[in-house]
Amino acid sequence: MKIAVIGAGIEGLCTAYELATLGHGVQVFDRNSSAAEATSFANGSLMSALTTGSVLQQVSAGALLRSKFKQSPPL
Repeated sequence: MKIAVIGAGIEGLCTAYELATLGHGVQVFDRNSSAAEATSFANGSLMSALTTGSVLQQVSAGALLRSKFKQSPPL
């Protein structure tokens, strides 16, 4: 399947990567000339290890719970 991803920020690039690893044809479009130029602008996006499927599949439940109660969580 051919898929267009709008936005080359953190979320867009991660989405494009995951789709490509699943075998999809992916093209990323962004208004800026290179990727992630406005990624942190106005805190428009937030990625968390506790909410992304690919990370949950690779981390044990114990590690996930330990990270939840650390003084310095992943983000």
